[in-house]
Amino acid sequence: MKKRLFAVFWGVVTGLILSLIAITKLSFEVHSEETLNVFVLQAGVFENYQNAQKKSKLTGGSIYKDNNNYLVLNGASISESGIDKISSCLKEKYYKKSITINSSNKDKISKYETILNKTTDEETILYINKQIIGLVTEK
Repeated sequence: MKKRLFAVFWGVVTGLILSLIAITKLSFEVHSEETLNVFVLQAGVFENYQNAQKKSKLTGGSIYKDNNNYLVLNGASISESGIDKISSCLKEKYYKKSITINSSNKDKISKYETILNKTTDEETILYINKQIIGLVTEK
């Protein structure tokens, strides 16, 4: 009886030691990607990249891949008031919607957004818009 208990005890101890070694050798990373909601002015949605390129050239927009579709974006802002300000400066009217992106450029976008909220100069607004679109469409 003592031999069996001793064998079970050493089996448990050996298992614990081996599992601790395995856990310390392996690195488990949890990928919880933070996201950011962005309001965009969209000129079109396309399944075909070439069609999106054509529309992009016509409107001066940038292409953003959203799942299996390509969006042609002509405006982007993290606030609805910002996207409305951008929309008022553009010659054409575009479809306004909200998309979710990876928040890797959140700090840079927020800095541009601060300037966007404070300015009324149309050229500055359009320049900031291009910068934000570039950060949104960046992979």
